[in-house]
Amino acid sequence: MKEIMVFRAGDHSFGLDLIHIRGVYRSGDLQPVDSEAPDSPAYRLEGRRVDLFDLPRDLVAGGGRSGAFRRVILMDIQGRSAALGVNQIERVMNVEPDHIVPLPPVFTGKSRKWFPGVVMGADRLIPLLDPDILIEGGAAEADLERRLLFHIRADKVAEQMLDGIRKGMATAMEGEIDRLKQTLAAAESTESEQAG
Repeated sequence: MKEIMVFRAGDHSFGLDLIHIRGVYRSGDLQPVDSEAPDSPAYRLEGRRVDLFDLPRDLVAGGGRSGAFRRVILMDIQGRSAALGVNQIERVMNVEPDHIVPLPPVFTGKSRKWFPGVVMGADRLIPLLDPDILIEGGAAEADLERRLLFHIRADKVAEQMLDGIRKGMATAMEGEIDRLKQTLAAAESTESEQAG
């Protein structure tokens, strides 16, 4: 059984494995490290320096208003502290491992890295954020937020995940069956031509 924290960023819900979470705070608990650089992702929380990922802003097409988040999820990722700015914490849910499935094949590229799994909830599908991707490659700390924003916008993760995931889950199997039928038909056609 896995414990998943479900949170909202913008108008959509996402999940994060509770094993990565150290705490949840109000946005006012964040203190900027450098008040002269308001766009810097560096903040202090619980006396430690953290890089902030403002998901409500970054997941809105064209970018939203920075600082619109109300809650901050403090995480430990590979021994480093990071914070996710989110609009709301919905709940913590217990999930059977077989209710977490890989992202459907219709999603490719960065989408599969940022959101490798989906929780099949009773009433909806919830994309799971992989927090390790936030620090992948050992990029400079000041560049982390820009990397997240670039990948989400460049790959249109938000649009694909939020508008297409239900359709992708429903049609993924149909697409695989259609491709298999086409492959078998082509093989039969080739065999017929070779026999004739």
